Amino acid sequence: ELKHPDDGSFLDQALVLYFKGPNSFTGEDVAEFHVHGGRAVIEGVLSALGALPFTRMAEAGEFSRRGFENEDLATAILQFKSGAVATISVSDSIVAPWSWELTARENPAYPATNESCYLIGGSQGGLSLPDLRVWQHAGAPDWWRPISAQTLTCGMDDPLVVQMVHFSQVIAGREAPLVPGSEGLKSLEVVEAVSQSSASGNAITLHHGAEPAENNIREVPA
Repeated sequence: ELKHPDDGSFLDQALVLYFKGPNSFTGEDVAEFHVHGGRAVIEGVLSALGALPFTRMAEAGEFSRRGFENEDLATAILQFKSGAVATISVSDSIVAPWSWELTARENPAYPATNESCYLIGGSQGGLSLPDLRVWQHAGAPDWWRPISAQTLTCGMDDPLVVQMVHFSQVIAGREAPLVPGSEGLKSLEVVEAVSQSSASGNAITLHHGAEPAENNIREVPA
């Protein structure tokens, strides 16, 4: 439970995570508060933290200006077994409309934009996400031919609700997970490899011995 330091009034039932430096995003000791998304709750928690004599609100881009060893800006190049190449750029200190939170409209706490945050290009066309726009040339792919886009359709249900419904169905044994745990482990291995490559300056090669995700899907009772 989170309580106000002045009068002990209840603020929220929250999750607080502690990251011991230097293994944190700033390189210093960090406490991370996971609170409920209501504006009143967030403002109440921030107000309570501001009442503590040893805390204050961070200024925009302060982590970058203070020169922490763990910078909040990164670029990574990934090459996949298929030959595809991905360039990933991330930053928490720039003003931009391209984050997943601002484009996916998953959480109403974030002001939505009409931009896309992922751009995927191939020899036959391009795809932007999450707006689902597919770009293709008229006829064969050619720089000199006109290019146009069509927007694919998808369900507009609240994605967080859909995820929780699916999660409950998996727990109950009525559905197989759309993304198995082995894929989550592979994602963590990629993140660790990027960290190792950044520290050493060398490329890191991963060899996944597990079967493809589609072969890991199990049959479940109806």
